[in-house]
Amino acid sequence: MDLNTYALERYVESKLGQLRSDAAQGRLLSSLQRPPLGPRAALALALLRMGRRLSRRGLVVPRAA
Repeated sequence: MDLNTYALERYVESKLGQLRSDAAQGRLLSSLQRPPLGPRAALALALLRMGRRLSRRGLVVPRAA
């Protein structure tokens, strides 16, 4: 069987370019993710969400300033 080295080189070059592109995209997406919250920030967000939910249901009425 005769192997066409030129065609094989072009195929490998194309495949390598695709893999590099996918790796770069993966690195970019992982760099855009937020770092995990600390316990204090997580508690603050949970309390804010709970307050919003309760105010929508009418269980908590905001105080006048």
